[in-house]
Amino acid sequence: MKRSLFTLLAIALCTAGFAQTDTTQKTLFKNAKVESAGMYFTAGTSFGQFYNSNAILTQFGFGGMINYRYRGSFEFESLVSNENLKPDAIVQPFSRMRWRFSTVAMQFDYTIFPKKVLSLNPGLAVGMGMVSKHSLDGAPFDTDAQLDDSNMFMLRPSLSVNVNVVKFLAVKIGGGYRYLVGSRSQGISDNQMSSPYGFVALRLEIGGRTDQ
Repeated sequence: MKRSLFTLLAIALCTAGFAQTDTTQKTLFKNAKVESAGMYFTAGTSFGQFYNSNAILTQFGFGGMINYRYRGSFEFESLVSNENLKPDAIVQPFSRMRWRFSTVAMQFDYTIFPKKVLSLNPGLAVGMGMVSKHSLDGAPFDTDAQLDDSNMFMLRPSLSVNVNVVKFLAVKIGGGYRYLVGSRSQGISDNQMSSPYGFVALRLEIGGRTDQ
């Protein structure tokens, strides 16, 4: 019995030792030394709802990673599918208007299976949204003149799958929910800006520490 216990303990120690010294990062094309810490840049597109219509937003981010698993980044989103307002949604004389919408946030991610080709990233972004409406008809204001604007609180949980293409490049695919509250802009509610969303992004590693 004691011999069996010692054997199991030895196997466990050897396994743990191997795991600690495994410095290989698996990718689709060529394995490499894993980065335990470093900086990265992301760029992508998200798809969701805005003002009861399908919406597309661009995404950009810059951040850092420590201890293989923990990532934090500053991220910016901007609406590219500007939505027209109905004529009766806002006080006349304007018959056509459009929205501009963006968010800024701190994004926090935890990486599961960081050394595999496929890794899983639960994440949470905390920040603010900014919405404004603009005239498209001109007089009595200039065309595309800003009529009002408002800021609001944003919370954005997400879950993504990362595919390591090569050592410095990964594809990030996922989704989540964009929750906004506190808007004071006339003609649009918090619920019309909050929605589930999906996204596709590229992550480019731009420098870091390689395990030896």
